[in-house]
Amino acid sequence: MYVERGRAYHNTQEKELAMADFNHAIELSSEYVPAYMERGLAYYEDKSYDAAWSDFDKIIKLDSKYAEAYFRRGACYYYKNELEAAIGDFDQAIKLNPKRPGAYLVKGVCYQKLKRNQEAITTYKALLANIPPEEKEAIELAKKLLKALGVKV
Repeated sequence: MYVERGRAYHNTQEKELAMADFNHAIELSSEYVPAYMERGLAYYEDKSYDAAWSDFDKIIKLDSKYAEAYFRRGACYYYKNELEAAIGDFDQAIKLNPKRPGAYLVKGVCYQKLKRNQEAITTYKALLANIPPEEKEAIELAKKLLKALGVKV
């Protein structure tokens, strides 16, 4: 109930009340993954990447098959400019959920920032091979990124 109310507070921009509810849910059950996810997302939105990373890391320790937690922790690494760690988490997110376009896209951007363009190309091509056609926005972005890297699509 605290997580649900926290989501409602969060949706109405009542961040302090939302965080209080997420914290209370965690106090009541220190292994309740949805509370960590919601709190982590709230921290992430506020660009508190270390705090968000901690919550996503806790989720992974509680449930090593939670693809979204790997994706989110990878995004925290990305914003902290820890690109190799980000790539590792995106790899795990893709392994657990190969239909998740965001993991491919940000992983490819990490490779580009590291000047590893061939690996970026491979990643964007993997997105095109694995993502369902209804993910039109992600597909178009991958094609645009490939073209920018000199690849005909």
